[in-house]
Amino acid sequence: MIGTIIATALSSGVIAASVSFFLTLSKETMLERQKKMESAFDAFSSFDNTLASYFIQSMSYVNGKISKDQLNDLIIASNNPVGSGSLERLEMLVGFYFPSLELDLRKYLAARDLLNVVLNRFDRQEAGPKDYDGAMRNFIEQGNAFKSTLLAEGRSLARLNPLTFWLRRENAFSAD
Repeated sequence: MIGTIIATALSSGVIAASVSFFLTLSKETMLERQKKMESAFDAFSSFDNTLASYFIQSMSYVNGKISKDQLNDLIIASNNPVGSGSLERLEMLVGFYFPSLELDLRKYLAARDLLNVVLNRFDRQEAGPKDYDGAMRNFIEQGNAFKSTLLAEGRSLARLNPLTFWLRRENAFSAD
C-alpha cells in the first residue's frame, strides 16, 4: 500500500516535470519563431521600400519627365543599394522557418522581375507607359499580398499558447 502511494507520487512528479519541461521548451520555441517572423517582416519592409522607391522614380522616366541619366543620378543620390542584404535575410528566414510563405515570396519576386523586364523593354522602345503601369500595379498587388500573408502568419504565432504550439508541432512532425 505504502509502496503504491510512493510509486504514484513519484510517477505523478515525473509526469508533471515532463509536461512542464515540454511546455517551457515549446514556449521558448514559439517565442523564437515570433522573433523570426518579426525579422522576416522587417527584412521584407526594408527590401520593399527600397524597390518601391526605385520603381516610383522610374515612373518619372517612363512618363518622359526625366531622362535615363537623371533617373540613374536619382538612384545613385538615394545611396540606398537595392536590397542591402534584406532580400537575402528574408529568403533565409522564409526558407528555414516559414516554407509555407515561399510561394507568395516567389510571386512577389516574379512581379519585381517582370517590372524590370518592362523597364528594359521601355528602354528599347518595345513597351510604353501603360505596360509599365500594369507591371507596377501587379508588383504592388503582389507586395501587398505577401505582406498580408506575413501578417497573418505573425498573428497566428502571437495567438498560440505553448500547449497548442507543442501539439501543432508534434502533429507536423508526425505527418512526415
